[in-house]
Amino acid sequence: MQDVGRITDDLVTKTTQCFASEDHEEIIQMSSLELHCVTRRLASLSADDPKTSLCGIDSRLVECISEMKGIHVTGQSVEKFSFSALRALSLDLSAFKNLTLLKLESISQSQLTGMEYIVHQLLTLAVQKCIQTLSDILVHYPIAPQDTMTPPHVDVSSALPWARLRFADFKNNNLKTIDPSIRLLTALTKLDLSCNQISGIENLSELSHLETVDLSYNCIKSLQGASHQLAHMKGLRLSHNQISCLDGLERLSSLNIVDLSFNGIAS
Repeated sequence: MQDVGRITDDLVTKTTQCFASEDHEEIIQMSSLELHCVTRRLASLSADDPKTSLCGIDSRLVECISEMKGIHVTGQSVEKFSFSALRALSLDLSAFKNLTLLKLESISQSQLTGMEYIVHQLLTLAVQKCIQTLSDILVHYPIAPQDTMTPPHVDVSSALPWARLRFADFKNNNLKTIDPSIRLLTALTKLDLSCNQISGIENLSELSHLETVDLSYNCIKSLQGASHQLAHMKGLRLSHNQISCLDGLERLSSLNIVDLSFNGIAS
């Protein structure tokens, strides 16, 4: 398909120019269509005879992808493509060997493949307007032979840990709970869950490195059990919820920053 070649060629040119700039940003902006074309082109290269040497533009594409340390992929509107068509594009991340920062925006979780190849290397993950549950993006299983069955239900105990991830940003999704998959973020220090529909604080007690949590703009009514869930916390943002009393925070002696503004707490 000519468009695949043209779009990936343009991406290589844009990325090469970005890398050559003295003040270039670490994050490469990329549309879901561009990433899909990269997926298609790399798949066609792997299907070719491995003894055949890559042409110039293909070798530059492989080099650019391997050099990228941060990417921001958006499902933004593209001329001649409907929203549903963009949501049907396959997006493979397995070739990004040195990626440490991944930001996804308006991407369907079902579009993504290859996450199991990069969970061990990411330091920062930002996912916005993409998911209904945390497990949608966090649960991935070890690479297995093709005939191995994927567990029919989410199995956090056998999922891959995000062993290096320090910052996770899940604001502006449609999350209603902090499900057990959050426990896979074993090295996490900063967590943003703002602007969701979360009603309770749970499953955070095992994250011993976690220092700051943003739960502002949610649906939390009670802080009961918070002292157990947030024992190591230094910063806690809970503005714009439905909290009416402070019971549950009395034992959090390590807190340096607490924001409880715009709640229903009696003075």
